[in-house]
Amino acid sequence: MRVLLCTLFGVLIAMGPAIANGNHAGQIDVLPPEPTTEDTIVLMLSGTWPDSCVPSTPQVMQLGSFIYIATSHTDEVCAPTLTPWQLEVPLGELAAGQYRVVMAHTDQTGDTDVVGQGGFIVQDHADDPEAPCINPYHPGLMLLIAAPEEIPWGASLPLALIVTAATEEQVHGFRTSQRFDFAIYDDAGEEVWRWSDEQAFLMVMGEETYTMGGVLYFARMDTADLPAPGTYTIQGTLTTEGRADQEDDPGPAHVCTTFELIPG
Repeated sequence: MRVLLCTLFGVLIAMGPAIANGNHAGQIDVLPPEPTTEDTIVLMLSGTWPDSCVPSTPQVMQLGSFIYIATSHTDEVCAPTLTPWQLEVPLGELAAGQYRVVMAHTDQTGDTDVVGQGGFIVQDHADDPEAPCINPYHPGLMLLIAAPEEIPWGASLPLALIVTAATEEQVHGFRTSQRFDFAIYDDAGEEVWRWSDEQAFLMVMGEETYTMGGVLYFARMDTADLPAPGTYTIQGTLTTEGRADQEDDPGPAHVCTTFELIPG
């Protein structure tokens, strides 16, 4: 798990500002188009490649709401002709929330390029308005929360919220100096910890600009503050009031992931 965590954090840093190579740009579609927590989700990757050595052998790595798909091709000889390609990548059932997808390709020389980026939302099948992972959708704004999948009770839990604009720069407004928040819910959906409860914020309005390079918000919490070992949900929140240029944009955006608190 630690190797996977380090690998995906490295991908986030390396791929954050990258733009798909125009000669290799791929499309990412999700099936079903509006998935819920009870659907078996499949990603359809497609495009037109500049030669016959099209992407193949997809490998999926997932950390919370971030999904990284690595493709490659081992043929040594590639015919110089435009070649349509398509890959079907099953993800299975996913928790409610917003997911970011990065697709990359490694060629025969070992060079890796970003082929495509995208995202989708998984809705809670029960459509429970009180569920902590319901995410007001901001078009083009992608949120990723990263945390260990398993941690001993009493250890320090690192929490990271990464906010990126998928295709264009976005300016978001804030009512106070607070920019983010983290909350933890038990398996019954009860809030048991919130980062902002121990913080103080200035009552000043402000703005932040989000690009494809991403902004990282980081915090820690002492898991000894949690009631007992078990399964918990982390909710990461961008506390925006909405885009500065759109009056009807929804307010705070949420993203969630789960972790297992084991006996220390």
